[in-house]
Amino acid sequence: MLKWTAAALPLLMVGQCGLSVAAPAAGNDASSSLLPNSGWRLTLDPQAQWRDDTLYLPGDVNLSAMPVHPPTGGWSALNASSGIAVSLPGTVEEHYWGRSPAHVLNPADPNQVVNGDGSYTGVSWWSRSFTPPRLKPGERLIFSFPGARLRAEVYVNGELVGYDAVTETAFEADATRAVKPNQPNTLAVRITNPGGNFAWVDFDRLKWGKYDLPISHGFGGLDGGIAMAARGPVAVTDLAMLNNPDPRKITFTAQVSSTGPAYDGPVALSICQHGKAIWTGTAAARITSGGTATVTKSVTLASAKLWSVGRPNLYQGVAAIPSIAHSDRAATFGFRWFTATGVGSDAELLLNGKRIVVKSSISWGLWSPNGMFPDQAAADREVAAARAIGLNAVQNHRHMPKPIVLDTFDRAGLMRYCEAGAGGFTYLWEKEPAYASQGPIDTSGAGGEPTEFYNKYELCKVLAMIKAERSHPSAIIWSLQNEASLNRRNPKVYYVLRKMREADPSRIVMLESGFSTSDQVWSLPYSRDLMIDTGKGSGWNDTHTADDSPGSVYLDRYYHSATDFKYGPDVKAEVRVWGEMASGASPDDHTAMNAWYKSHGVPGYDRAAHEAIETAYDKFLDAYGFRVAFPSAEAIFRGAADKHYDNAARMLANGRINNWNDYLVLSGWESTAIDNHSGMVDALRMPKTDPAPIHAAAAPALLVIRAPHMVVALGDPASVDIHLVNEIGLKGRYTLKVTAAGGDGKTFFTESSPVVVAGGDTFGQPLQTGVAIQPRGRGTLSVTASLISPAGAVALKQTEKLLVVDTQPKALKTSVATLGSPQFGAALQKRFGVASVPYTSALGKVDTIVIDPSAPGETAHWQSTQVEAATIHTADNPELYTAQMYGHAGPVVHYADLAPGTAHVDLYFAETYFDQPGKRVFDVALNGQTVLQDFDIVQAAGGPNIPIVKSFPVEIGAGGGLDLAIPSVRADNASIAAIRITDSQGRVTREVFRKSSYRDPQGNLWNALGGTGYDWSLSTSDLIARVRDGARLVILSNDSEGADAQSAASALAKERVLTYSGMAGTSGPSWLGFWYFGKSHWLLSGLPSNCVLGWPYQITSGNGMIVTAPGLDAVIGYGMHHSTTLGLGAAVVPCGQGQIVLFCLPGLAQAFSSDRADGFDPVTARRIVYNALAGPGAAQ
Repeated sequence: MLKWTAAALPLLMVGQCGLSVAAPAAGNDASSSLLPNSGWRLTLDPQAQWRDDTLYLPGDVNLSAMPVHPPTGGWSALNASSGIAVSLPGTVEEHYWGRSPAHVLNPADPNQVVNGDGSYTGVSWWSRSFTPPRLKPGERLIFSFPGARLRAEVYVNGELVGYDAVTETAFEADATRAVKPNQPNTLAVRITNPGGNFAWVDFDRLKWGKYDLPISHGFGGLDGGIAMAARGPVAVTDLAMLNNPDPRKITFTAQVSSTGPAYDGPVALSICQHGKAIWTGTAAARITSGGTATVTKSVTLASAKLWSVGRPNLYQGVAAIPSIAHSDRAATFGFRWFTATGVGSDAELLLNGKRIVVKSSISWGLWSPNGMFPDQAAADREVAAARAIGLNAVQNHRHMPKPIVLDTFDRAGLMRYCEAGAGGFTYLWEKEPAYASQGPIDTSGAGGEPTEFYNKYELCKVLAMIKAERSHPSAIIWSLQNEASLNRRNPKVYYVLRKMREADPSRIVMLESGFSTSDQVWSLPYSRDLMIDTGKGSGWNDTHTADDSPGSVYLDRYYHSATDFKYGPDVKAEVRVWGEMASGASPDDHTAMNAWYKSHGVPGYDRAAHEAIETAYDKFLDAYGFRVAFPSAEAIFRGAADKHYDNAARMLANGRINNWNDYLVLSGWESTAIDNHSGMVDALRMPKTDPAPIHAAAAPALLVIRAPHMVVALGDPASVDIHLVNEIGLKGRYTLKVTAAGGDGKTFFTESSPVVVAGGDTFGQPLQTGVAIQPRGRGTLSVTASLISPAGAVALKQTEKLLVVDTQPKALKTSVATLGSPQFGAALQKRFGVASVPYTSALGKVDTIVIDPSAPGETAHWQSTQVEAATIHTADNPELYTAQMYGHAGPVVHYADLAPGTAHVDLYFAETYFDQPGKRVFDVALNGQTVLQDFDIVQAAGGPNIPIVKSFPVEIGAGGGLDLAIPSVRADNASIAAIRITDSQGRVTREVFRKSSYRDPQGNLWNALGGTGYDWSLSTSDLIARVRDGARLVILSNDSEGADAQSAASALAKERVLTYSGMAGTSGPSWLGFWYFGKSHWLLSGLPSNCVLGWPYQITSGNGMIVTAPGLDAVIGYGMHHSTTLGLGAAVVPCGQGQIVLFCLPGLAQAFSSDRADGFDPVTARRIVYNALAGPGAAQ
């Protein structure tokens, strides 16, 4: 048994404090040294065999019994000139994306360059030479790796010394037996990449031979910061510094291991700051030969400076064995305490005993240029971006946190929510057993031990994350899975959560963020109680609304009143979290990213994609004459990002004016090359445009001005409410002054009112509502609110801009004939006092012909979804349910010409997306009467994919109308498959909620929702002849996917008016994004132009026409997500002596006719239609 020398104890304690608190996480042996990140060679080995290999989890690794895999060609194939020179961190994809032997992409095909999978599947070697330190008898030489993907086999001089197959987790390799002293040695890491994905999804399986692995990002490579250290025969091999409810109390948790003799003696402990010991002590340890023991000691340091947001006071804990060199371990930490309080009454989050609202954003863990592993410069850019945008946290969303990022967040005073990615694989079953349907839920975890390989694999990954990162003050929460879908009686859920709690008792541990709050399971720090929802909530209420940002633009429907707004007051007794807010999407600034790549002279997995996209935009600007408005492609990229940032800022402010909100998460943080563009920053962590609007919305205190209508017709009053966000302790009596100025900057309205500021933990409160302002003219209306102290000082000031639109500058003097929807003619008379006549070929001369292709009552904002008929659990007409539409609250469809009296309405539903109750909940109303309240399809039908029909009698009045509406949506979106109406005379109307009609097995025709207002299969020759003679043909659009514009363009192409080459593509989910951009033109007279079309237009879905014609005047362009194909949203096509005004602006026609802001702002729509009718002489 080893003896220790007491005299050595103080010397050792002082000596180990010479380290900087910024010491890297890799290794954490206080005496370790980092291998240089430069000087590595990357050699691909595409002939290597790997697909049928046996995989080993950490507990199963026995190096002496495992196969050795030399490079193809032998060990001599790895030398100073093999492969290519690289630096760490790095991936194969960084250097070989799209090039052989990776999957080859055609550089001449921009779509393939951007969308193709150019990754490398197989074996790569990462090698370098090193000179080891001198080892004393009994010492070991240990390499510490921060992480690799996916499988890493570590060789020193051709001998297998380490192995890890758990992606991106820290691991060690003992090279003692293989190292050659006093001479250069070769370190070679064999990385095997079996594939993966490059999207956000983390619930798919990755096949590797006979194994199913949890999916992860498909890069193959090695993280930087690899440490090499000598380790004594008895040493501290792990050290965690755990926080406590007393924020100045810290608990040492040291793992002491022996690779030689037993040890019975003290472990020397010290707390250091700035290289000086400020506390020293010991803890007793008894370790058997070859054994391991855990030593704990709690220390309260009254003089400790607390770590908090923006105040990153860091310390270093050191533990060592006295008299044994190279036995030490260090961990950087901060004195702090993060928890929740008031659960069940008035829940709040606390940091160091004070209320905090977390402002965060979800990160998918994709980092340019290598895709997976950031270097210090990238981590620094992330911190700089978070500060510039105004966040105090970032979420590790569906991926492993990286040590270098947590180190940097520690030093920056920023927080991190951590999940390992694919955590749901810990509780999956190949064949899930039957559970009791009633009775208390057993949360003990009994019977929940992992049964499948992927269970064990993922559990290893989750626990490795916690054990490696639990000292970081920036890490505030451990979460298992984003948007879990499970049976709450599954014992595996509780087994893994309890294992997480054992690994770190000091933090909040939880199952998930979103979807359904009823699925949540969580635990407060140092609590063994797992809280679940028993009917009144679990205490942690997290809702995701990322898909409710159509158009990535702020909409009037997000704010109705001071008590009814997006992210408004709803839950007080639970910690209220909005885990994926509806913040929108935008393109990267591809120009800036390309400039970064050029200036740094490095390759990157996404470099070619960014170059291809910028080139496509440049070509489009030149081809369609948009350079006058947009001198560069970057002007569009940044303009689209301005729209995105404006929406995100307003959403964040909405969340903050509700005092019951505790945790606000923008969706998301970084954009990716091909899957997701909702990031605030690009994958280099550079903001996409000026982040000032979001930074202002995140300020500790601000006034927030909200208007139910941001675009006001000239002559109508504007109304605003004033709210206060107050996290700085303002309190008492103040004066609120509200002023308004027109476009000339002259103030014409002033109103002052006394207000009382609550202060304390009231972070959000309304100050004044219903301030009515009568605009004096068209253009910008600037409303300014000032909070003035009793002494007359302005404490806070905020200006909000509204838009006043003159929808009819002068009387329209034109004759109009209409085709399509009959509602357009009525609206034309109502809006502009212009009478119109239905068009016929026999009609005399007419100035303007308008085609409105929308059907009466068609809703523009609902989207389509489709499944296979085999998934529907019914033998009776399953095809009826395969295609459905989904959408948010609001009017859906109006039916006319029904016989007065009692009609019978059948509504058809089947849940084809979610598999659990509570995921989709909404109300349904017929003629204003709510007939289904809190309707949950899965619950009502008894499961997913099971049809259910709900029938109702409805009284039809003398007007013969029936309105179907969705009054409210409580979870996700409303979804309907079909409707059947039988009126009092027995006439049957059948409609399916899809884009095309359907004939059932009985021969009945079910028309598509709303049908169409114009049949484009009819000849348009007569119309074109009139245009050639001087008429103007205005073709409006309405369909959410641009189907009507597609039909119109096709018909015009048949008449040889233009060349039609297809559509650019539908806008897709809200996290992909689209953007319309318009130039100054008479068609946009009186409206913002030479810009990306933002909140003054409120367009929520998109597509673009790819058309050309001699003299074509492109007015509005259209781009989307990562596509290199652009189109047009509006153009004027000359045709003989006349012209055709062609639109592809979803929702435009409906907004004009019905005043419904379901896809387009109705006031703006009126002015656009006016301009189209007035022509080039439209007044400004």
